[in-house]
Amino acid sequence: MRLAGHSSPPWTYRYLSIEDANLSQLNDLGRAGWEVVGGGDAATGKLVLKRPGMDFRERVTLEQRRRVYEEHGVPLPDDEDPA
Repeated sequence: MRLAGHSSPPWTYRYLSIEDANLSQLNDLGRAGWEVVGGGDAATGKLVLKRPGMDFRERVTLEQRRRVYEEHGVPLPDDEDPA
């Protein structure tokens, strides 16, 4: 739910080395909301991926989860970490 007057969150971008990319990894990234939007050429050696950035509520919730996990000495599970 978005508050009136608030725009969509900005995009989040990441790079992925073409050498490191494999179909399984790309499928996992796709399920996590990432899409390939550029690159894929030998000059850069990287793919450019993007997905919608988190809105304020999502960022606060993620920070709260990170804090709780850190207090217990447990890393945040990969499926919960947007990085």
